[in-house]
Amino acid sequence: MKSYIILLTIFLLTSTAFADGEYKEINSSDPTDSETVNDILAFGIREFTIQAAQSNSIPDSDIDLVMIHGAYKQVVNPLNYKFNVEFIDSELNPLFVTLVVYYQPWTGELELTSYTIRDDGQF
Repeated sequence: MKSYIILLTIFLLTSTAFADGEYKEINSSDPTDSETVNDILAFGIREFTIQAAQSNSIPDSDIDLVMIHGAYKQVVNPLNYKFNVEFIDSELNPLFVTLVVYYQPWTGELELTSYTIRDDGQF
């Protein structure tokens, strides 16, 4: 009986830690799901370049990744990942983008749900 109470307490503590739906920074030193996060980021970047070029959201679709400024995970049902990334275009102009990628682990479904482009360097 004590073990059930302990397990229930642990479950309640961990589930309420993410119940607010806030994004939590991904710990880069934790290799637990780093391969998955890298795959999700690569998908987000690929989809962003396609969608932004189609909608003329960026003046130059020839962009290169410069730096990842932050990676965050929102534990909802399923998961959202937010990445703050910096690109550079062919004329060396910086482009700061926040990508939000929806990920459903049990089906492997990925979708770039939004992106926000900033030219002021702020995320």
